[in-house]
Amino acid sequence: MRVYERIRYDRVARIQELGVRNRENWHKADYSDPNAITAEKMRLPMPKWMLGHDAMATAHEKWEKTKQEILENKPWTPKDWGKGIDLNLEEDEEVERSKLETKDVPVPTEALNGKA
Repeated sequence: MRVYERIRYDRVARIQELGVRNRENWHKADYSDPNAITAEKMRLPMPKWMLGHDAMATAHEKWEKTKQEILENKPWTPKDWGKGIDLNLEEDEEVERSKLETKDVPVPTEALNGKA
């Protein structure tokens, strides 16, 4: 379960933050002038990095390395995908972690009974 969490966490948190931002855009929109409401203003971003993702291929690619990192108690810091982070809605590909501003969110990394 810990392997699965590490592989999926950042991607899921990023998508959840996208949902929060979409909700804010729709619920805080100024509807006082119906003529000012356009499809472009109300569109839901559907970036290719989100819709074109192959979860199975990613799991197969990252499973063993991630499992080994857990067994070796290597530190893991998921990203804080809050308001200050650019979700790269116009990007076609996922952005490398190193290119994005991050805030440390401590997460325990000890393996339970040597199992990942």
